[in-house]
Parts: sequence; C-alpha cells; structure tokens
Amino acid sequence: MALTNEEAKILTTRFLRDYPVASNIAFKFRNTTAELYGENAYKVPATMKAGYMATEFSFAGRVYQGQIDVVLSNIENAHDLIVTLRHELIGHYGLNTFSEAEKSAVLESLIEAKNEPHIQPLWEVVSERYEGLPLLHQAEEVFALHVEDTAPMHHRGPAVAELGSAAFNEVCLNKERPFTGNDLKLISNMVAQGISDQSRPQQNFPKYETPYHQIKDAKEPKQPFSQQVAERLIKQLEEGTAPWQRPWGAASNGGLPTNPTSGNRYKGINVVNLLSQGRDDPRWMTYKQAEAVGAQVRKGEKGTSIQFWSFPDREKQGDGKPLPAEEQSKQRVPFVRYSTVFNAEQIDGLPPLPPAKQQSWETLERAERLLLASGARIDHADQERAVYFPVADRILLPNKSQFPEAGKYYATALHELGHWTGHETRLARDLSGAKGGPSYAVEELRAEISSMIMGAEIGLGHDPSNHVAYVASWIAELKKDPTVVFKAAADAEKIQTFLLQKELDYNIKNPLKPNEQVKAVGMAAGAPSSPNITTPYAAGKEARAQATLMNAAAAKPALISRGLRV
Repeated sequence: MALTNEEAKILTTRFLRDYPVASNIAFKFRNTTAELYGENAYKVPATMKAGYMATEFSFAGRVYQGQIDVVLSNIENAHDLIVTLRHELIGHYGLNTFSEAEKSAVLESLIEAKNEPHIQPLWEVVSERYEGLPLLHQAEEVFALHVEDTAPMHHRGPAVAELGSAAFNEVCLNKERPFTGNDLKLISNMVAQGISDQSRPQQNFPKYETPYHQIKDAKEPKQPFSQQVAERLIKQLEEGTAPWQRPWGAASNGGLPTNPTSGNRYKGINVVNLLSQGRDDPRWMTYKQAEAVGAQVRKGEKGTSIQFWSFPDREKQGDGKPLPAEEQSKQRVPFVRYSTVFNAEQIDGLPPLPPAKQQSWETLERAERLLLASGARIDHADQERAVYFPVADRILLPNKSQFPEAGKYYATALHELGHWTGHETRLARDLSGAKGGPSYAVEELRAEISSMIMGAEIGLGHDPSNHVAYVASWIAELKKDPTVVFKAAADAEKIQTFLLQKELDYNIKNPLKPNEQVKAVGMAAGAPSSPNITTPYAAGKEARAQATLMNAAAAKPALISRGLRV
C-alpha cells in the first residue's frame, strides 16, 4: 500500500536526523510523475521512485542545494522509502560532495573495476536497467545502488573518514592498486558519515533537464525480489518442477540449502528460492566465504540473491545525543537486506559433498516419536485420502497398510500435522477456507513447504504426488500476490519450529531407555511394537492384507494412548 504524503514527510524527517546536512535539500512528494512534472512527465519513466536534481535554487527566501522528487505510488512501504532516500542522498548527492575532478576519479575507478567480483553484480543490474546511458552515468548508478544498504550503524566510528580517505587516495587518485569492493565500502561510508556529521558540503552542482537517475531512455527499474521469485515459481509450477513439486528420496542429496561456513541452513523464502535454482548440491555460500576456505567462484558464474532482515537499534538523535531507552525501541525500524550466494557447483576447490545418509529405522522412530510428541489426535481408516478436521481438531489418515512404504506414511502424517498446527489453540491460522478456494490453497502451500522442510530435517525425503490438484490455485495466487509464497514459507518455518519444540519438550519428559523402541501412535499398553517399524511395507495385496490384520490385532485392547486413537 502506497504511503501518504504525511507519512512520507514523517519518515523523511526521521531520516534527516541521521543526515542533517540534507536539510539544505528540498523534498517534493507527489503520487505520480504527472503530478511532479506535468507536461514534462514523459521525460521520465512512469515507474520511477525518486529523482535527484543537483541545481541550486531559491524558494521563499531560502537557498536550496538541490531537490529530491519522490513518486509515492511507486514506493512499496516505509523501508522502500528509506532505501530510496539513501540512493538519492548518500548516492547522488554524496558524489557531489567531491570536487569535479575527485568525482570523476571515483567514477572512472568504478568503470575500471567492472569485473571485480564484489562490484560486478552491481554493474550487471545497472547495465540492464540503464542500457544505452554513458558509462559515467552508469558508474554513478553503481555507487548509488551500493549505498542503498548503508545504514547509520555502518559508518559510525572515529576511523571511518580516515580509512575512506586512504582508500580514495590509493585507488582513485594515485592508482596504487586495483579498486575493490572493500574500497567502495570504505569510500561510501566516508561519504555517508560526512553527510551525517555535516563535514562534507556539496561542491558540485551539475545541471540536468531530468532527475539524474531516471533519464528518458533508461530501462525501467529491475523487478522487486518478490516478483522475480514469483515469476520463476509460476513457470516451474506450470512445468511441474517447483521445489515442493519435485520428489526426492531420503538417500538423495536433495537436502535443504545450507551454508557450509556457518553450518546453518537457509530459511523462509531463501529455501524456496535456492531450491528453485535446480542445483543438486545443497551448499551455498558468498564469494568471500568461498575465498576464505581457499576456493574460487568460477569466472562468469552468476550468483543468486537471498534476503534477510536487520533490526538495528537507533541509539542517537540527529544531534548525536543519546535517545532515551524507551525511544530506542520505538525507533527500531526493521529493513530488508540482500546478499549474493553461489552454489558449490559454481565453485572450484571445495571438498566433495559427503554421501547422503540412507533412511534408517532411527529415522522412522524419530518420525513416530514426533507424532507422539505433538499430542495430536490421529485416527486411521480404510480410505484413500488424508485429512485434518479443524472443528474436531482431528487428523484422519489411511490405514498404515495402505502405504507402500513407511516413509510415505510418515511424510503424509507430517503434512497433516502441519495443518494441525494452524488450530486456534496453537499457531492460530485461518483454516476456514472452502476447498478449492484461495485461502485453502495457500494453507496447502504452507503445509507442503513445511512437510518438505520436516522431511529433510528427519530424513524422510519428500513426496508431492498427493497435491497436484492445487497447482492451478497456487499459480493464480502467485499471479495475484507475488508475496504469497514468502508468507507461506515464513509460516512453514513457524510450523517446523513449533513441532520441533514439541519434540524437544516430549523427549525431556519421556527419555528413551537403551534398546527401547518407540511405540506407534495409538498403541495401547502391552500391544506389540509398531508394525510400521518392525514390519516392512509392501505393495502387494497379500502383504497389505497381512499388515491390516496386524494393525487390527494390535488395536483390540484399549485404543486410547496419550489422547491419540487408531
């Protein structure tokens, strides 16, 4: 939802507390480019978010050193406005705090460093977005794009100006060594701090007929991250190759994307986005992380974007004085950041991927114990479909004998357990949607992603064959709202966290003794051990019939155990 003029002014006023020198810049907020430029609106793209004019002018007896125009209908939210203001103020205005010769030296150095690994991704975006513009103009856009991620906490400290000045002199003026991504960081932090502490006044006043970063012939801005991910998934859904549509066995290397440096797996939308790249190796890392272990990203390889959120505390006011403690939390504004990672298949020098672990009885025992730990009521019947009934708060599964193998039974059970977590007494999701409706389809998407994640966590693998009926609905929802898969992936992580916490609590209260087997869900005291664990699943009619008799025999005593019923 677009910001109102008043909301934009309030956010900009807060932004200027960190960059008070910008009080010499006029800010103009309008809903459309037509409202900003009238008959000259054709000179800028209708999708532009903001533009910077460096011309000095007077208005109402006051002298301004430039103007930043903001098109509110193209601003997605508060964070998007802050990023846009950084682009214009720290980027374009900041470069004009250099002398004309110094500014040219910075831009020429950026051009020379087009193929530097940390700078190349910026050039790729700018070259596509501003194809046909002079290189110096594109270089300025590279600088402005880089500083979009520059928050006040990145340029605080006594050494910022000294380090930035040293880098500028070494690589831009004296050409003592090649320009690197770290030099760009040091120089941009120096500029941002100078704007913040008012030590860098504007020295350049270039004149342009249109706002600098959105010139008539420039390409429209690159699609938002959410739109890029959604369009790729729509195409894959139509082809049947979306991450949660692809089956993979427990013994495959189809594990979830993991960072080998931290040992942590990627979460939320990053799981879906990285899986959608179609790589067989689950290891993903940044260029620097590969370099740190003596590996090297191959020349020409393109990275994949991931996003993550930062929640910096704002500790100081615009005058540098500390904010009261109660105000710090109020002004803690989360903002999204992006990074580029490469798959192990794109990197030379990494050790080979270890063989995947085969599914074991321990895997199945853990799945059985997780069902017990949940406390869910799970019933079985001679039917073809599995279902969760929110009103009765009950899961109904086909008989265990109807499954060709144990892994498929537990994968199905975990999918329904994902729905079970949405009950109003647990994670309280909206489960009221009618079958075939949009909210029903989105809930199925949550459960499918969560079962994919849980399957990898436990080692069961993933079988999407029962959910092909929802493909058309998923495509429709993604076309309507590209962020729906982001929300579903975030909910899937909450589902996993909830279930694993249930498992942990249960294991603390009910530790397994040595050589003790887990009793199946619904097994009565004194009944035989779970047929799921001790008897192989088979596809033949005779074997299934025999397993049915075993299930029935095991269920004849009292059927109630820990609130679960077979």
